[in-house]
Amino acid sequence: MKFLRRLLFLAVFVILAAGLAGLLFLSGDEPVINLQGSNSPLLTRYYQRVRARGINAGGVIMTVDGAEVNSREPGQLIMSEEMQLKMPSGWLNDYFSCDVYAGENGTVTVHAGDEVKELSADEEGMVSVEEAAEALGFALRWEEKTRTAALTSPEKIKVQYPASYDLRDDGRVSPVRDQAQWATCWAFAALSA
Repeated sequence: MKFLRRLLFLAVFVILAAGLAGLLFLSGDEPVINLQGSNSPLLTRYYQRVRARGINAGGVIMTVDGAEVNSREPGQLIMSEEMQLKMPSGWLNDYFSCDVYAGENGTVTVHAGDEVKELSADEEGMVSVEEAAEALGFALRWEEKTRTAALTSPEKIKVQYPASYDLRDDGRVSPVRDQAQWATCWAFAALSA
């Protein structure tokens, strides 16, 4: 009798667990931000698809140097099931000031100034925003909660310098040296910095 009770309990537990798993897998409209749990490739792909659907359902916004591009129209800017942000290859010409030529075998040739870059495109002519930003030297910042991709051109990327810099703080002050008759204090200062 004890064995039958345990078997019945185990059967009920398995049925409930399978039902719960089925509900989780069938309710794909829930936005999933973090993947937690098993490292199985199948589960990872499933959560990526769910996350991509959630991102695309809410719409994706893209800005280039602070100006919003025409990304709110459906299908213009999408998150692929592999979690890659994709944009139409024509946007490279429109928003990134470069010439674009459709190549063979799913490639797009981009002429930006003196540089020529090749990007891969999918069947619909969509290119990866990350790949385009890297090829053109743009900085890309993705905010998943707001579904915003912000791109900053190389000219607009500001270098952050410290408010002050003192060699003594880093222990890099060289000892006093004799310049003799050469009056080369500028050379000693430049080399010690």
